[in-house]
Amino acid sequence: MRLLQFFSIKFCLLLCLGILIGYNFQCSITIVTTGFASLSLLVATTFFIKKGSYKSPIFNITSYLWLVCLGVWLVIIHNPVLSPKHYTSLVSEFSKTYSIQFKVQKRLKPNSFNEKYVVDILGVNSQKCTGSMLLNQQKDSATNFLIPDQLYLVITSIDSINPPSNPNQFNYKAYLKRNYISHQLFADSTSISSLKPMEPSFTGMANNLRSKIVLSLKKTGIQEKELSIISALLLGQRQDIDPQLYKSYSKAGAVHILAVSGLHVGIITLLLLRLLSPLKRLKHGPLLIAIITSLGLWGFALIAGFSASVTRAVLMFSLLSFAHLFQKTSETFNTLAISAILLLLFKPLALFDIGFQMSYLAVISILTIYPLINSLWRPKYLIIRYPWRIFAVSFAAQAGVAPISILYFHQFPGLFFLSNLVIIPVLGLILGLGIFTIGLALCNLLSPPIAEIYSTIISWLNQFVTWVSEFEAFIIKDLYLTPIQTIGLYGLIFSIYHAITSKSISNLRLIGICIISCQLIWIYELNQNQKQEFVIFHKYKSSILGLKNNYNLQLSHSNHPELLGENNYYDYKISNGISNICEQDIQPIYKLGTQHLLVIDSLAIYNFKGLQPDIILLRHSPKISLNRLLTQFKPKLIISDGSNYKSFVERWELSCKQKKVPFHNTYEKGAFILNY
Repeated sequence: MRLLQFFSIKFCLLLCLGILIGYNFQCSITIVTTGFASLSLLVATTFFIKKGSYKSPIFNITSYLWLVCLGVWLVIIHNPVLSPKHYTSLVSEFSKTYSIQFKVQKRLKPNSFNEKYVVDILGVNSQKCTGSMLLNQQKDSATNFLIPDQLYLVITSIDSINPPSNPNQFNYKAYLKRNYISHQLFADSTSISSLKPMEPSFTGMANNLRSKIVLSLKKTGIQEKELSIISALLLGQRQDIDPQLYKSYSKAGAVHILAVSGLHVGIITLLLLRLLSPLKRLKHGPLLIAIITSLGLWGFALIAGFSASVTRAVLMFSLLSFAHLFQKTSETFNTLAISAILLLLFKPLALFDIGFQMSYLAVISILTIYPLINSLWRPKYLIIRYPWRIFAVSFAAQAGVAPISILYFHQFPGLFFLSNLVIIPVLGLILGLGIFTIGLALCNLLSPPIAEIYSTIISWLNQFVTWVSEFEAFIIKDLYLTPIQTIGLYGLIFSIYHAITSKSISNLRLIGICIISCQLIWIYELNQNQKQEFVIFHKYKSSILGLKNNYNLQLSHSNHPELLGENNYYDYKISNGISNICEQDIQPIYKLGTQHLLVIDSLAIYNFKGLQPDIILLRHSPKISLNRLLTQFKPKLIISDGSNYKSFVERWELSCKQKKVPFHNTYEKGAFILNY
């Protein structure tokens, strides 16, 4: 708790609270700006009245409120949609075709059909504007990668980004919204025209630098798999990693090494500090070391393209290299808080990035938990001491990120220690040799033998990771935590740490309170899942119906079991704690509480004696007269799932609109869910 004496740490926590409030509640910019200005005046007035005293209760309260309001205000002013020059002010109907000028901001990971880019919009129908969109460029034989610092023109419609089709799936729309992207473009190579080069930018220079490095490495005969890992480790580009290889890294608990982040930058920092250690003998040697180290880190960030994770890690370790001069753990925490504040001031919604959360949690855990674990045992022999320290660091980092990792990924790699025991020591060699190889490549001095040696090391790394990933019994899957359960777990971890470090039995009460709180949260979540629910999942060309009763799920589907595809209902199964799944054929009638649901398939059989359905599901494109059906049954709702032809769906939707009957199209609205 002594850490809260630092103003920077209190500043960071209150700023985060304000950002949470600003993001989750729609606040008027006029009201927030007025409140922020008023609080600023009040803080200044209180400060001068109390003659510069920071210990006044009134000053503390007003300054705390000001920091929270600052967080709310930052969320609002960073929203580009509020700008009068945003493209949404020029677009009246998103379904129409527009002439759009853009430049590439960054390339994303492609899917099977499209190359994906985040693009900055510069003009719509020859009118200048601002904003960002997602561009989907259809893959074909003529597809060339789009490059930064180049002005492009495309004529296409502007489409909304769809929410997830099925319940509890990853919400890509919400993720893009946090990056201020709300719309997307679809185009093929022939519809995108290159207009003219633009003035060089850091992004463009970094892209050209990476292209030159990759081209030099390709000329030496390095294979695609090894080249993709080199690009990920050193250039921050993961887009071209083989999906199966990426999955192996994930299973082995080593996927974190593929994203240039705190681990890589930390190792590079240690290498630079070790290389520059002779400068300590100079008068201002430590300061000189910190400056050169920071410059080296920012040079690495340039090569890696200034991605969010790289920039975050480089800023953090640049400040930590200066904090290292004071040799105090408290100064390290202070520096961490300052780096987080600087990042959030320029991009407040970075608070919701998984990478941001995991980076800071891992560093904080290592700084706090590692010394405790390492003090439990101090081996005399280096051959034992080194693995023990690796285990202590890995365990400390995993203790900090495990709850949030389960929250987002629903699994925990049990062999993380084995992976880290081999990879972390080798990673220093890989990064050091990789930087040397890149230097040679940039100077056109890279010889095939050196490239072959480096490629072989990467190949051995891939083989080791693939071998570890084959022990699937050690991968703990199907785990689930809600956000409130995650917070409860972190509260318990903090209370245990506080009790150990303070060495006071009275703090055991705090652990007891946290345990009871966690149990109450778990009981509440269990009660929430004990309900009956009917779900019509969305799957293209198929029908999947689910009847949930407490922790049991009865799946009815139109597919062969091997073609069912667990991805369509996996997140629903995990999020609802489903322990038992049984399968059966789709029934013609379902009784859902007091309501009846009639299923009409391609056979179009629906004349059941005495049946008066409340809901009708249309599947596999039945050839029926919907107007006659609506007149006969007068249902409260018509549902069309993903098995129907879109031309049929459009015709049915029009009929329902004329009869004023609600129509649920899973293509547009996603899965249908009914609690009963």
